[in-house]
Amino acid sequence: MTELTSPTTRTRPERPAQRARRWALTRHLLEMVLAMVAGMLLLGPARGALAGSLGLGPAAPGPAALLMATDMSIGMAVWMWYRGHSWPAIGEMTAAMYAPVLLLLVPYATGLLDGGALLTGGHLLMVPAMLLAVLRRPDDYTAHHPTRPGPDAHPLVRVGGPCSSSPSATRSSGRGGTGSATAG
Repeated sequence: MTELTSPTTRTRPERPAQRARRWALTRHLLEMVLAMVAGMLLLGPARGALAGSLGLGPAAPGPAALLMATDMSIGMAVWMWYRGHSWPAIGEMTAAMYAPVLLLLVPYATGLLDGGALLTGGHLLMVPAMLLAVLRRPDDYTAHHPTRPGPDAHPLVRVGGPCSSSPSATRSSGRGGTGSATAG
């Protein structure tokens, strides 16, 4: 049996630097999603309890979507600040949280979308909006910020990880950073 191959279908092997950059971007997006979920899980119930103690009922879907975007943005902004990102990058990522909700408020207000579609659509469109913000400043999301710990220096990552036994892991920065070249 003869195998037919085309010279145009050959793929070049991926370089380690390209792989590391792609992983840094992917890891950053995953961190942002986790930070957003943390913001919703921590701030949403606290806001709801405060509103309940003031005698306020649940918000209508429009304001609820904006409040949820706020909860997610706060969690994400705190994590980005912790990781040493610039204020413009934090502002752009925050705008990426609100843009889908604001975009969908128009069809919601005109009756083309119901409350469930507004909330679901807002959440689903946040990921591509985040990706656009990341692609606008890829160097900000792939480079290590020297004032902040690298991804392998975080206590939750260090436990049992490759850097957990390294004596230099606690010497290189006051916060336990290793000075890793890849951080988000």
